[in-house]
Amino acid sequence: MTNRRLYAQLSAAFVWLWCGQSVVAQPRPLDPPCGACINITIAAGQLLLLPETLSGLTVLVRITAPSDPGLPTVFDEIRRRGGRPGLAVVVSEQAVTTLDRLAFDVKQTLTEYRAAVGSSPVIAVVAPAVVRVALLDRGLAAYADLLPTHDRHPFIAHRPAEIYFDIWGVVTSGAGHQIPHIHPSAWLSGVFWAELPALGPREDPRGWLELGGPDRALPGDVAFPVRAIEPRLGWVALFPSYLYHHTLPTGVDEARVSVAFDVLPFPARA
Repeated sequence: MTNRRLYAQLSAAFVWLWCGQSVVAQPRPLDPPCGACINITIAAGQLLLLPETLSGLTVLVRITAPSDPGLPTVFDEIRRRGGRPGLAVVVSEQAVTTLDRLAFDVKQTLTEYRAAVGSSPVIAVVAPAVVRVALLDRGLAAYADLLPTHDRHPFIAHRPAEIYFDIWGVVTSGAGHQIPHIHPSAWLSGVFWAELPALGPREDPRGWLELGGPDRALPGDVAFPVRAIEPRLGWVALFPSYLYHHTLPTGVDEARVSVAFDVLPFPARA
């Protein structure tokens, strides 16, 4: 049971990562569309891979035509799970004939999509940097909500072509906790919470995961931002392996059981 839930949620989370922010497992109001936030891109048939609670996460659906008859059902299900539905329009460099013609075609396509889905869903245009700049110069920003710049972020730019997993279990209780550390050999790290005792609230986050606080051995007086993640049974938190992270003691005798994992580049073949 645990493995199935872990792999199902990882499948959804790995479909597309815009940047190195983790998914926070708590309901919150929908924010304005954010090109620097984490979004998930799926095909309509991958809806079942999504977690039951999306907590305001934007889910972009790849479709081949704005008149796709299954699209309203997919959007309704994303909303039911607490997510924000949207469309992902992918533009490749191979599609370029002339940039003026490309801009005209993309604008026409986006106009058709907007007419079909209404004003509420997010529309994102995913394109290589050189094409994105050219489209912006030709007024595309008025037609799309998001033009993600994921290829400029070092986390995404170094996404490995092939990966393997290193997985281990962690059991703590009482004063047990993990000190701030990073995983220098990995690209992406995460944790799946398999068993949890009663944890503290946000004001007293006993047993929570904290991201961003460096090891105390680092010199300097720089104040690093820290983000606290509340563990939820059956949830997965993902974050870049270069982020310092640690856990806080639960303060109770019951065990806190988690499955931690690293996503590492597959060794180069000889």
